[in-house]
Amino acid sequence: MVKILVRERKSADERKKQILDVALELFSNYSYSSILMDDIAKACNIARTTLYEYYSNKEEMLIAWLKGWPLRHERLGYRETHVRNGLSFLQRI
Repeated sequence: MVKILVRERKSADERKKQILDVALELFSNYSYSSILMDDIAKACNIARTTLYEYYSNKEEMLIAWLKGWPLRHERLGYRETHVRNGLSFLQRI
């Protein structure tokens, strides 16, 4: 029997959030300069072309994440570990 894998279709906002979350995780765990767009696409389980539909480069992702940080902080009650990870990431770049 052949199994057919169906990929869940996400809204543009959900996809952007997924990409930013994954990118931040990679940037926090590895050197910012060592992460490639291809690494982010693979970690998101999306095609590189799909990634480029949302973000042109890593800098654009970083800016989008930084712009959205106050809103996420307010809405989600940001946890101390995320703040530490974010600060650690910012110090490394």
